[in-house]
Amino acid sequence: MTYELRDRNGNLRLVRLRPEVEIARQAMLAMNRIVLEFGMTPASRSRVKSAAVDPQAAKTARQRTFLFGVKDGLPAGRHGKRRAPPPKRLACLREAGAPGVTRG
Repeated sequence: MTYELRDRNGNLRLVRLRPEVEIARQAMLAMNRIVLEFGMTPASRSRVKSAAVDPQAAKTARQRTFLFGVKDGLPAGRHGKRRAPPPKRLACLREAGAPGVTRG
């Protein structure tokens, strides 16, 4: 994608790339450098090894979060902020033996 510059007589003086094409090209080069820097290319992703996860433990953690709103042993509020549960819910959590909730 180019544009032409002509002089007053109509003679072709110059052919240049459109500015938006050059901006897009520079943005793509910058993105490629970032991808390489953080190892996000397909070749580097194939070298990443994940730790073995016990499927039963993961399922239990998901169930606990869904049922009790408990994550990492503490009740979770809106947007992941920790907060104290209301007294009625606290009693239910104690009865269920939720982690991080003491009896008493």
